[in-house]
Amino acid sequence: LEVVAEAVSGLGAAYAGLGRHHTAEKRLLEGLGHWEELIAMEEGVAGYRFTCAHVAAEGAHLRHFADAQLATADYLASRGRFVDSVRHLSAAAAALPGSLP
Repeated sequence: LEVVAEAVSGLGAAYAGLGRHHTAEKRLLEGLGHWEELIAMEEGVAGYRFTCAHVAAEGAHLRHFADAQLATADYLASRGRFVDSVRHLSAAAAALPGSLP
């Protein structure tokens, strides 16, 4: 699922670079959906953390999700959609608790 989330998010960024804005937005949001699904799945088995590597992977996934939120926010701001952009910035901040003072 991580590979799919990365690929779809990257595809959205590529479409944005090509100026295919409708497709770019769809792919960026689809990539976020995959990240959310992966994180929800990991939180569903949170009581079964067996290794430090598993905990580290969860943290990495949260950082990737926050990065995808920031990329989406940046793209939406570049399109003049500031309210939607702020919503994604808030989601990125919420994904990384303790990262803001």
